Amino acid sequence: MEKEDKTISLTSLEPRFKFDLAGRAGAEGLMHCFSCGTCTASCPVSEIDPEYAPSKLIRMILWGMKDAVLSSNLIWMCAMCYNCSFNCPQDVRFADAMRVVREVAVEESFAPPERLAMMTEIDRFSQMLRHLILDRLLKNPPEGPVDETLLVQTARDILSEMNPGGGE
Repeated sequence: MEKEDKTISLTSLEPRFKFDLAGRAGAEGLMHCFSCGTCTASCPVSEIDPEYAPSKLIRMILWGMKDAVLSSNLIWMCAMCYNCSFNCPQDVRFADAMRVVREVAVEESFAPPERLAMMTEIDRFSQMLRHLILDRLLKNPPEGPVDETLLVQTARDILSEMNPGGGE
């Protein structure tokens, strides 16, 4: 199997991109990244999709790959779980930076405003669901391990309680 050529043209890079992002609230720490990979190692999305790597996105930003970053579907895949931020030794706060990158993608017409609104609602809902799951599991600790099956079932229970008719 041949490797895909991923040549980067220096003329396509925008060195100011990282400074523009770092000048916005939420992305201030981007340039503190020293590419240790802790963000990617702690990211649940990267476990599911090997193409998704927070450290790769940060590198692309630092290199000035503005068009590639802002047009990438990867910027919309962050689950805003903050595992990366909690584990980063440089306090980069990747999830907050991704929120900024998403806003810039919309501002510069790389994505429609509806996508940002949709992602904001998904982020809000997933945070609320995460809190409800944690609250339930802390109040009634399971006897066995907390695994994906338990989390999915707990989420289903909570969602059915929120919508008792279930759309019937």
